[in-house]
Amino acid sequence: MSIPLYFIAKRKELVTLPNARPLPYSYGMSKDGSLRTPEIGWAGTPIILDDAYTGKLTPSFMERLKLACTNGCILDFERPGNSFHMALIRALEAWELSPYWIPEAFAPHSKKATVIVSSTLPHNSWKMYCKCQQQKYTNRWALELQPINCIRKLPQAQKDRTFYLEESTCNCRIRGNEITYYDTGESLLRKLHIAESFGCQGAIALWNEWPKK
Repeated sequence: MSIPLYFIAKRKELVTLPNARPLPYSYGMSKDGSLRTPEIGWAGTPIILDDAYTGKLTPSFMERLKLACTNGCILDFERPGNSFHMALIRALEAWELSPYWIPEAFAPHSKKATVIVSSTLPHNSWKMYCKCQQQKYTNRWALELQPINCIRKLPQAQKDRTFYLEESTCNCRIRGNEITYYDTGESLLRKLHIAESFGCQGAIALWNEWPKK
């Protein structure tokens, strides 16, 4: 796998998966308008930039932000788009950032950013899902790699069993009249490997959500 897999973690040494890249969480704007930085920063990594507080962008804020973005920027926006987001995206578009990732909700506002898509439900065909992303965003999409844990009721109780769903690229467990679709670390890496073949540029995940078995 040649594309990056970023993990947001409290401490760098917690990320033990080979070839994974830990990221500190996170940068943002403070209530006084200054740039908020992580308690512990790690050199040589992209920054995560959130929108926990949104205010007017000042020259001082933007100067410090540009210095922080030397190794790229991944936007973690959760609020509805407002003037803060639009002004910030316009500024970032003028910078040569790599990587430069943006949540899918803000994709219409950028022609340069890699678009982060997420999927928390099982798919009949993971390959088809990835093919749709490739068609939608050409080769500028990335995954928010969240483990699925989806429980559905069955019409009647069945024999208890656990198995792997090849097309869906996830695991399945039946207990009585319930069926659970879930990911392991192995199935998530398989998903990323398949996604790479459809133009995915990388993935980001929370280390504390990553299955440890």
